[in-house]
Amino acid sequence: GRSWLFNYNSSSQGRRCPAKASWSSFRPVASPSFHIHSHTHTHTHTHPPTHKETDRITEQGDQLTCPRVREGPSEEELFQREGDDCCLEQGRRRRREEEGQRWEERLQENWENCLELNLSYQDLGDPFQKENFLRILRRLIRVEKLQLVDNSLTNLSSVRLPRCRILNLHRNHLVCLRQLPKLPAVEHLCLSENAIGSLRGLGTLENSSLRSLNLTHNPVTFTQDYRAQ
Repeated sequence: GRSWLFNYNSSSQGRRCPAKASWSSFRPVASPSFHIHSHTHTHTHTHPPTHKETDRITEQGDQLTCPRVREGPSEEELFQREGDDCCLEQGRRRRREEEGQRWEERLQENWENCLELNLSYQDLGDPFQKENFLRILRRLIRVEKLQLVDNSLTNLSSVRLPRCRILNLHRNHLVCLRQLPKLPAVEHLCLSENAIGSLRGLGTLENSSLRSLNLTHNPVTFTQDYRAQ
């Protein structure tokens, strides 16, 4: 039940042979420089032998000048090592699975429970990106504070934000108030630096709790007495 490891020792240093080798099948491994003495002739290599040169060596194990033998691990020890390696691999696999599961949970969209959200500067250049952005906005049913600065938004009329109290739409491409989302609970609304040219559609905000409306740097601000409207 035991295996044996054989070492070959040349005139300069020892070389280890593969485990479980036998005397009859022993072949010296490649080394920088070694000498093999047989009963009839001597091979001398001054450089690492190639696989072809190694195949031509015919010396048997009992013809080596200084063989050394040491006892290898028992079958019980080998079995125990294999069991430890198996347990270690199972632990690593379980840890990878748990980390992957936690990462997937973090990646899951949970827009419905957002209370405060900043989605500014999204660079929505592709139509697919804009459609996906609107899909997210439609899911913000509990958001109370929302930042949508500089997103090149043009029409949000299909979006409803039932609990939104503060909405910042600074620097977008809105041209009229009818393009705003439905905001029944809005209190502070910032529309500065858009392209709003009139106050048509302001009635949609009459039933809200609107306290402040910022229209700075919109064309409508050049209309005479626009505040009175």
